[in-house]
Amino acid sequence: MFFDPGEGVTLEKVAIARYDVGRLLKGVWQVDVQPDQWLALMELIEARKPRKIGLNYSTYFGLADGLAHTEYLRLWRSCLRGGTTGWFPLSR
Repeated sequence: MFFDPGEGVTLEKVAIARYDVGRLLKGVWQVDVQPDQWLALMELIEARKPRKIGLNYSTYFGLADGLAHTEYLRLWRSCLRGGTTGWFPLSR
């Protein structure tokens, strides 16, 4: 997840993972605090209160793409389960 806090503040780049992803993404998932990875993502989004959310996916390129359709559906279901529906689904 990339988050732009604005006003010249450094872009926050995190992974909802227990460990860092190289030097690019800091792992921020604390499985002992929130064992459900998708709900951990929802909590992070709610805490940041973004004005916009963009998703990386495409119709034709599966290998170098962001979300697979299965992940998209899990994200959608997590939004419903977590009570976060004000910003989802996104239109193209």
